[in-house]
Amino acid sequence: MPPAWISPRGILSWRGGKSAAVERGSACQLPFADSSFDYIYSHGVLHHIDTPKLAIQELLRVLRPGGRFNVHVYALWSESAAIYFVKHGRDWKRHVENSTDPVHIELYTGRMLRRLFAPIKLDISKHQSYHFPTLSKWTGFFLVAKGRKPDSA
Repeated sequence: MPPAWISPRGILSWRGGKSAAVERGSACQLPFADSSFDYIYSHGVLHHIDTPKLAIQELLRVLRPGGRFNVHVYALWSESAAIYFVKHGRDWKRHVENSTDPVHIELYTGRMLRRLFAPIKLDISKHQSYHFPTLSKWTGFFLVAKGRKPDSA
């Protein structure tokens, strides 16, 4: 999200003026009580965190037992990653986020996500292939991991 959007006013504008509670915090130290949410949606966050296991522990801490999550990350094997690499060489990650400033980007495989979320069972799919949309499930840039926090955890 552009820095100007990371404010209550920016997010309200993005949401079309609808009311929202906005909290600023770290994904590795969320400013919410345990079991605060029934559902958590995270798009494009985890692949920028250099301690993803800690962020997942926090996600699960604030998710109520039986709650569901939907997490989107960049896929290691994707059309977009290949195009960026061909276009920019080994320095391609500096061009993904519309900035040449250094930014942490981890590319994930389904196996990596399963290890991070273990022992939770995940439903993993792949999405968003710009040039070959019909091949998105193989060449898509986003891996989507859906799961449910166990009732006993």
